[in-house]
Amino acid sequence: MPRFEGGFLVGPALRYAGWLLPALASLIACQPLSADDSESRAAAPRLVVVLYPGANDGSPGAILADEGIRQTFGQSADKVDVQSEFLDLSRFASPAQQQELAEFLERKYAGRKVDVVIAGLSSATKFALAHRARIFPGAPLVFMAVDREEVDTLAPPPDVVGHPLQFELQASLDLALQLHPGTERVVVVVGRSEFDRYWEAEARETFQTHGKQVEIVFWSGQPLAQMLEAVQQLPPRTVVYYLHVFEDGDGQVHMPAQVLEQLAARSSAPIYSHVDSYLGRGIVGGRVFSFLAAGQQAAHLANRILAGEDPAQIGIQLPSRNFTMFDWREVQRWGLSTSKLPAESELRYRDLTLWDQYKWHLAGLVGLCGLQAILISGLLVQRSRRARAETRFRQAIDAAPTGMLMVSDSGKMVLVNAQLAQMFDYPAGELIGRTVETLLPERYRKGHIDLRHTYHQRPENRAMGMRHELFGRRKDGSEFPIEVGLSPIHTEAGHFVLASVIDISERQAAEVRLRENREQLRRLAAQMLGAQEAERRRIARELHDDLGQDLALLAVELDLYQQRVATPSPEASGRLETMSSRVKQLSSAVHDLSHQLHPMKLEQLGLEAAIRGFCHDLSRSHHLEVEFQSCPLPVKPSAEAAICVYRIVQEALRNVVKHSGAARAQVRLTADETALSLVVSDEGRGFNAAEVASRGGLGLVSMQERLRLVEGELTIASQPGSGTRIEACVPLRGERSAVDESTLRTTKR
Repeated sequence: MPRFEGGFLVGPALRYAGWLLPALASLIACQPLSADDSESRAAAPRLVVVLYPGANDGSPGAILADEGIRQTFGQSADKVDVQSEFLDLSRFASPAQQQELAEFLERKYAGRKVDVVIAGLSSATKFALAHRARIFPGAPLVFMAVDREEVDTLAPPPDVVGHPLQFELQASLDLALQLHPGTERVVVVVGRSEFDRYWEAEARETFQTHGKQVEIVFWSGQPLAQMLEAVQQLPPRTVVYYLHVFEDGDGQVHMPAQVLEQLAARSSAPIYSHVDSYLGRGIVGGRVFSFLAAGQQAAHLANRILAGEDPAQIGIQLPSRNFTMFDWREVQRWGLSTSKLPAESELRYRDLTLWDQYKWHLAGLVGLCGLQAILISGLLVQRSRRARAETRFRQAIDAAPTGMLMVSDSGKMVLVNAQLAQMFDYPAGELIGRTVETLLPERYRKGHIDLRHTYHQRPENRAMGMRHELFGRRKDGSEFPIEVGLSPIHTEAGHFVLASVIDISERQAAEVRLRENREQLRRLAAQMLGAQEAERRRIARELHDDLGQDLALLAVELDLYQQRVATPSPEASGRLETMSSRVKQLSSAVHDLSHQLHPMKLEQLGLEAAIRGFCHDLSRSHHLEVEFQSCPLPVKPSAEAAICVYRIVQEALRNVVKHSGAARAQVRLTADETALSLVVSDEGRGFNAAEVASRGGLGLVSMQERLRLVEGELTIASQPGSGTRIEACVPLRGERSAVDESTLRTTKR
């Protein structure tokens, strides 16, 4: 199955002759080492070898990754020698060719100590894992731009570390639809190579949720000339999503970035994608995977290893973070407002405005002109305004614990208290007479003027910028988050607006800390439940393998002893039978307890069989009729999801036995392509769900925490005398099941 081999946007290279690698290897191997060479080798810097899967043909992804690697090593305290090897694995794909390539690298680096190896993409990582013991003996491996599924498939040894990648196709399409409301169709462009077809299937599955909102059209495997002609005639309300074209319908091999440039030059609709190497070549933007960041992360991990950290302690890291990026030129081309872009967006290729080039000169000129205006006319005007404002509001406003200012209907500040002046780092008198936009970041000033005029037409007491983040701008240009309340004031001198301003920087910082604490608690809960399951598994194994086997052996020995006694007395025979029966009962109890602690059926037969077996055992031991209904699961749930659902069934049915007084219960397990649904219900005495939730019982908390760890949801519906219904929904992310029947199976015990 193909993986992210197209990430570096490289095509098969055709510039190397088949004899080049062995010939170069022979030349390198034959060079003698002088005494000076030996001394320089002893004093050589740390050596890091970077393996790229493609040829050195200037592919944008490889250039960005190499830039990130060398940039990070350039900031290192130690001197690092970075050697890049372009393997051209798409050309040298056979085992024999790769063996020759390994021999060439072995000769090239013979006698040189390689400290760390960095491998880009899964093909270079596979090559490194297969040959590094021979080429780079003892060197740890850092993989780069390999997805998590491929990492798990490779099962790397402990000295292999890295950040897996993840592509956010859905997030990029959501951005496109958000910025182009009213879109009716999305055209997805993709080639016909094996790698193209793999990602076409991923895109079809990912985008199917939008099928009811917009029409999704796939241009897959078409000739390039046909696509270039069709892209010029796209109907209105269309967005193009570019995956990649490594091979077109004519069988021509391409570099995807070059195909994108040709499409963008002719396209009558905006283009979006999910890779940063496409930025600047025709896409408007998207939620992109950054090869530059991937290179930086790989070099950072290599630096940690060079500093002495054990790779086994570093381990596999979290996936690489994606970024929201846009091309300013394309944003302008399609008439998008930069204010509508997400707050965290990075805007590249922006043309410098007059203000960007000469802002300090203009600021000085404006300041000088403003100072002159204040000196000439401000003394007379501001003195009278200050006197009226101070007479009416000074005491109340100065006593306020928050920043306060009063603005005229022309937008000029006529009164400012000390708290606000301190908040914005201005002398209070310097703000009087200036427009209120002085306190806003430059990007909001033009729009705020229109909002101010609208507010004066319909003034009311309300918060400013509801459902939006507001920022203030200090005198030094720094920004900080604020909250603003507006109150209109009508006086004989005119109409004014009194505004209260609060700096919420500390509150937001506290909210960030709170979110971090919650995340830490979630991780601790996951560790606790994981440790609990591990301990249950250990105790169950010891009960089953040690105590259970000893009890079974003791029962056999008692039976044999009874048979060997020729004529035991009735009393002795009875006691032996009683002892044998008790030992067998105890062995059975230990066996049942072992399976309750850790159900082997869950691992061996799956979730459905494990729940059916538990319902059967519970019915037999507690005289409770349990009806179990299930249907074949289209997707095999993960181990975490399976144990979560099983434990919820255990806890729910035990509560039925302990508290409900019901004679029968129902368990229903269903699933679709995306989620697993569990319903446990009874017709018992019920309870007040809100009251039980407020007490925070351990059973309910355990269910909720387990589901939260697998991103599931729990719903409990119960009333006294009306029975209880517990519903759990768990997202499915496992492997697709081979069973496709839709019949519902029912088991009654």
